[in-house]
Amino acid sequence: MVRLALACWVLGFSNPVTAKAPVPKTVPPQPALIVVEDVTGATGTVDRRRLLRIGVKNGKLFPSEMVWEGNLRFFGHFGGHRLVDDRYFVTKFGGVIDLRDKKVIHDEDNGTLCAVDGTKVLFRVTSAQREAGLFSFDLATGKVVKEAGPLDGKFVLKGTVAPDGMAAIESGPGDELFLNQLGAERFSLGKGFRVDLSPFASVSASAPVTWINNGVVITQKGNGKLFTVDISGQATELVTAKDVPKEVVGAPYFFRDGSNRLIYVCGPTAHAIDPDKKTATKYEWRDLGHGFEASWTWVPKLGHKIRLNGKVIGEFNCSPHAAKTAPGCLALEAQPAEEGRGPPDRVAVWTTESDEWTVLKVRPNCVVGWMR
Repeated sequence: MVRLALACWVLGFSNPVTAKAPVPKTVPPQPALIVVEDVTGATGTVDRRRLLRIGVKNGKLFPSEMVWEGNLRFFGHFGGHRLVDDRYFVTKFGGVIDLRDKKVIHDEDNGTLCAVDGTKVLFRVTSAQREAGLFSFDLATGKVVKEAGPLDGKFVLKGTVAPDGMAAIESGPGDELFLNQLGAERFSLGKGFRVDLSPFASVSASAPVTWINNGVVITQKGNGKLFTVDISGQATELVTAKDVPKEVVGAPYFFRDGSNRLIYVCGPTAHAIDPDKKTATKYEWRDLGHGFEASWTWVPKLGHKIRLNGKVIGEFNCSPHAAKTAPGCLALEAQPAEEGRGPPDRVAVWTTESDEWTVLKVRPNCVVGWMR
């Protein structure tokens, strides 16, 4: 009996039960904000710029980390940059900084960024001091290749370029629209496309134009009177936006908001345009993306109201078009609302995890965007 008990005791310990390790929790990548900061020299003027990365964890911001500092020419003025593959900062000139390695990998300050196609950064050079044409910088290999001559390729078309890059519309001179296509003569799409300007307007203005597909644009024949025009020149009345000013000082324009809605701006008014339903709806809150909105109207000493999912979360003097959003995150180039309108002197950041604003004491040249 003792032997049997001893045998069972030995067998029990020779085959121990192995406890399963807990399944590791999937931690979502934390966002980081990329900002270009103006830096002043001894004379008080801006003489260089810094590229900053501000990490966020659990809704809280880390101190700013300098990625790179350089001259004004590399960055230029007022944005136009983009982030690629959550690693590369591409300037509007075609220059590239590797955000991970914190160094310039393509030093270009005289080109015009055309597109980013896969790993290729495409930029056009028109300077008389160097070889002109369309060039590419490959993010993977680091090589620069000339893709086309100065007058070749789809990026040479003048005017508002179609989504596929194969055609462009020029508005003006006068009230005439022109179609430019690769390998074809310039073609008139008709006249009567005009802006009704105030006598106080200091400059002339051409009718605004935007593409709704590769064959049709929207424009106007007088303030608020919107028409579609196809590439054969067929003009069709679309809709008349109500309550727009009869005369304006600045040119009307179109843009796409954070929900990709087409917005028509004429003077202080804005309307959301639905080309399929042929409607123009008064636009009172600018969609910034990811549930964030800014009031269209700016109010002295109040600025723009900012809201998230319909709830007001703050008021700032800011330029809503420069706001950058990500899921649960918003960054604004801002001033306190009570200080009046002026250049931004800080970056205001909201995160849903913290449910509060954090103000970064940096002088923003531009907020570039969010990356993971």
